[in-house]
Amino acid sequence: MLKQNASVSCVFCKKEDESVSHVLLWCPFVWQVWSRLLNWWGVQWVLPGSVKGLIHWWLGFKWGKFEARVWKGIPLAIMWSIWKLRNEVIF
Repeated sequence: MLKQNASVSCVFCKKEDESVSHVLLWCPFVWQVWSRLLNWWGVQWVLPGSVKGLIHWWLGFKWGKFEARVWKGIPLAIMWSIWKLRNEVIF
């Protein structure tokens, strides 16, 4: 049974309604995670409009063989970690 007063606000910023794109990309807290990671790699970026857009943009980079393998796994690891943290906060 669903609680009648259950909040749909983002658990991180409490300012926007929760959606997949907000929780994984647009939330200011999450945006800082992405930005710091990309700054560490020396990459400039513009916040994508969707998770699908992020994946397409991410896979467009060309790196050396080792870097490419690491680079391809990063967005999945970040999104999984964010979602796991979100669930820990809620539950």
